[in-house]
Amino acid sequence: MIGLSVFVSTTVSTAPVIPSSEPPVVIPPAIEPPDVEPPVVEPPEVQPPINGQPVVDEPPPPVLGDHPAAEALVLRVEDFHLALGAKNVPRMMEFYSNANPYAEWSGQSGVFAGTYPGFNNVRLLWASVIGNTEEIEASFTEYSASFVGDTATVSYKLTTVGRGKLVGDFSMVIDVVSVWEYVNGRWVIIDDRWDFIIFEVEIVAQGTVFPLHWQKRGDFSIWDERIARLFNP
Repeated sequence: MIGLSVFVSTTVSTAPVIPSSEPPVVIPPAIEPPDVEPPVVEPPEVQPPINGQPVVDEPPPPVLGDHPAAEALVLRVEDFHLALGAKNVPRMMEFYSNANPYAEWSGQSGVFAGTYPGFNNVRLLWASVIGNTEEIEASFTEYSASFVGDTATVSYKLTTVGRGKLVGDFSMVIDVVSVWEYVNGRWVIIDDRWDFIIFEVEIVAQGTVFPLHWQKRGDFSIWDERIARLFNP
């Protein structure tokens, strides 16, 4: 019987071991998301019906804004009263819209109380007033304006003093509310309403001059018919 011997050859490397230049990869531990409860949505409050009818919320009122030409509007109002003080009717009519403006005089405005629709009627009103006026000065206070788009509602208190051909010295206090429209780069009047609070005059009639306090009388009843016709537009 032949015996077999098994030789295992082991080779040991003598080369130096060079460490790796790349850092080891570190895997972070998994982070569990925190427990977040969903938000609680409250149901809308339902108002109980009134007299068997459901309650409907009314829409908010429109917001009145400003206008880029707001300062120009103030200047236009001032220029209008400068034209009035100059008794320049053609210049005054340049401030009114050509598209059917409207004027209304109420309160202590005597024979001129009424409505004046249309450009020509407004022009005749001012021609009648200015034609019977020798001099007039006008100033206004308490100015305010609100805007909706290119339309402005202007209110102010107007005070005038002067002298008329038939009424002598006069003084007026008027509450004015006018509507202006911004057209082609300028403001024009489309609605002009004057409420005469006080109108005091001296009436020259049949050679007699005497004071008339219109806030007490408010009419032309003491005038004779001839003078009333002269002053009526």
